[in-house]
Amino acid sequence: MKLRIFITAFFPAMLLSLNICYGQEKRFLFELTSFEVDDQSKLPKPIDFLAQPEKLRIALHSVSAMGHKFFYRELPQAYREDKSFGLYHMIFRPKDYAKWNELRDEAVGKKTYKIKKEWAIKIVKEIISNEAARAKFDIFAFHVKQEEVTKEYDLKILVTTPKFPCNVYVYKLKGKKWIFLRKEIAKDFVGFSNLRYFAIVSDWE
Repeated sequence: MKLRIFITAFFPAMLLSLNICYGQEKRFLFELTSFEVDDQSKLPKPIDFLAQPEKLRIALHSVSAMGHKFFYRELPQAYREDKSFGLYHMIFRPKDYAKWNELRDEAVGKKTYKIKKEWAIKIVKEIISNEAARAKFDIFAFHVKQEEVTKEYDLKILVTTPKFPCNVYVYKLKGKKWIFLRKEIAKDFVGFSNLRYFAIVSDWE
């Protein structure tokens, strides 16, 4: 078992709210405990995270963590919930980040959130349907099983969120197959949000 402790800023409750607000004085400690899963039978039932794209909630969000200068600005991300498997969150990290920034800024750099969302939906659908487009991204998926999720109100909207502490199963798409990378225990939203940051920045394998 490996224990890692990070310092970060308060993280919003919404699952897809990945933007850290810099300049806040309050900081919190959170823990991520990483386990090796030797018994593959204990893994959740395999999911094709890219299936049924019409059911995905898609948007552009930045991925960052307090205390770390580097961050990914406005990456395509997708979220889905279903009673049969729980919830999962995907992050599409461009292999050529500089080129991605140019492409995104040219297309929707100063546009409204709605226009950016519509553009993100177009990009994700192209990634899913086009192998050449998909090859330009590293795609990570973060899965929380149904028995470890709950319903909570956020701005008067009932949303599905992890029930902390919870197990987070991390996968990466390689070719046409989702490869299990590791299982993490997230104690709270801060931990859940930051494990996603460290997964794509550190390029977990």
